[in-house]
Amino acid sequence: MGNGARKLVERSLAASGGAQAEALLDRALPGFLARYGAHLLDTTVLYPGVADTLRELRARRVVLTIATNKPEVLARAILEGLHIADAFVAVLGGDSVPVHKPDPAIVHALLRRTGIAARETLLVGDSLVDVATARASGIAVCAVTWGLTDAGILRGAAPDHVVDRPDELLRVVA
Repeated sequence: MGNGARKLVERSLAASGGAQAEALLDRALPGFLARYGAHLLDTTVLYPGVADTLRELRARRVVLTIATNKPEVLARAILEGLHIADAFVAVLGGDSVPVHKPDPAIVHALLRRTGIAARETLLVGDSLVDVATARASGIAVCAVTWGLTDAGILRGAAPDHVVDRPDELLRVVA
């Protein structure tokens, strides 16, 4: 939820504290990832309008990529399961580069892979981590209010753009 599975499990184990916390984390993380991987698509669905917006962006020849803190194999499985994998020319996950967002390494790797300049790039995301990643990467950011982060909190982070519906992205990238 923002900083990758390891950080999520670490936060959930924070109360255990002490010297055993790291060892407990190392034991708990594989179990969490296995369970998560087995249930990726149990309740995961696209938000209304996302599939149509992705199709229109691709029709406009917008190059779409994914930069996520999820392990790459799990991100790809979700995209395949939701039948939108073909919309994206590149997918990088939290295990694709040595550091997690908000470090800019994943964005820089995608820019190198696609050959697209930072000034022509827009990070679209639903979290404060996404806004911070864009800022650290030197690229523009569009916050979407239909995700997990409160819209007011996202607006308070002062992204370059804010959209309330997927189709509004068409105007932003025009």
